[in-house]
Amino acid sequence: MERLALPFKLRWEDRYFLRKFPRMVAGSDKALAQRIREQAATIVQEEIPRIVDQQSQGHALMCALVLAAYRELRPTRSEPERLEFLAKMFCKAAGGKYVRWGSRLMLWFQRDARRFVRFFSGDRTQRAYGKWFRIVEEETDTQFRVLVQRCGFYDFFRRHQEPQLTRILCEWDYLWADEINRVDRGVIFKRPRTIAQGADYCAFEFHFTRSTGGTERAGQAAKIRDNRNGGK
Repeated sequence: MERLALPFKLRWEDRYFLRKFPRMVAGSDKALAQRIREQAATIVQEEIPRIVDQQSQGHALMCALVLAAYRELRPTRSEPERLEFLAKMFCKAAGGKYVRWGSRLMLWFQRDARRFVRFFSGDRTQRAYGKWFRIVEEETDTQFRVLVQRCGFYDFFRRHQEPQLTRILCEWDYLWADEINRVDRGVIFKRPRTIAQGADYCAFEFHFTRSTGGTERAGQAAKIRDNRNGGK
């Protein structure tokens, strides 16, 4: 994969995912890991004309590995099993443990809900995700919304006739969303609609609240997790 004539230099996080994900999926089966890498390289080669910035290159590499793994596991696992397994492996390979701890630290240090959610501002998120995404924001006295009007992940998988794979990447959202809803910082996160579920856009909503009781917040966190059959 790293021998491909890519238009941009690989970022450290891309290199990390390229190494970790095939190994996590394949376990001790080195031949399976190699097949995943080879098939992913072929997919990325097809995508090179669509790579327009360093971020989209990272998206293409990541999505190609997920797609290749999904195809390689087809003979041995059912559709639901593949989706569940690959979602878990994706979150681990994408640094899920560090995302959770990083979110906890941010929430611990930042007591002001409005200042905290500014971290997810549309401008910041747009720069992070690049030109494959179109992201805007809305803010009122009671909530802050980040709206994804174009999702590069969904577009990628739809081009390859597997749009349902978008929800594998969407699982990453819950790594930090669960942390927000687990503590009382005057904000509750909701993701009521996604492009992969058929909506016109994905809505990431941060609702400002007064101090809420543990029962209400625990119920909200459970509700968020129950909605995981969808995606961005």
